[in-house]
Amino acid sequence: MLQLVLGTGLTAAALPLSAARGAVQRVGLISDLNSSYGSTRYIPAVDEGLDQLIGLQPDLVVCAGDMVAGQMRGLTGQQLDAMWRGFETSVLQRLQAADIPLLPAIGNHDGSPGFPVDRAAVGRFWTPIRSRMGLAFVDASQFPFRYSVLQDGIFWLVWDASSARVLRISCSGHNSSWPAPRHKRLVLGLWWVISPWLGLVWARTAPVRCWSREVHFRP
Repeated sequence: MLQLVLGTGLTAAALPLSAARGAVQRVGLISDLNSSYGSTRYIPAVDEGLDQLIGLQPDLVVCAGDMVAGQMRGLTGQQLDAMWRGFETSVLQRLQAADIPLLPAIGNHDGSPGFPVDRAAVGRFWTPIRSRMGLAFVDASQFPFRYSVLQDGIFWLVWDASSARVLRISCSGHNSSWPAPRHKRLVLGLWWVISPWLGLVWARTAPVRCWSREVHFRP
């Protein structure tokens, strides 16, 4: 059974609370941690939310993006590197100290395709620590933008949706990133991006808020 643990930066809760701890995989979910543009620090609510989330002892924490406050013209590589170091100190190291792996998805404020300096900083931060993430990678050749993980019987496909233009996605059994349907360890497959496929309210239908109409998903 998959148990979802939600940490919004303000609070954290486990669903369902009545499930037996040993019979489930507890997955924590966080996102949109960043403060104002260029900030290297996080508001107190993020620390409080992490305290609660770590206290729930999830087996894995998924971050749906916007870990740092980029996507602003004029930010230098040094400033972006400082922001990622702030994320490492405030978030990543705290999870690692609790022996909780983090599975990140890149958001538009982390590494939008229209901001090459931002994307370069993403690579400088994440590539050297890839082997220390505690993740069982299936394909890490394009980590952290596009990659796949088979963690405790759950297959995660993380795709780069940091803008409205998303590449065609093939999830067929012939794709090297997708495990064979009869994989003995696979109990569930989940596909993860930051931007929703469809905006449910008018204010969330602009580019980056959701995918462009040109995106195609082919199972």
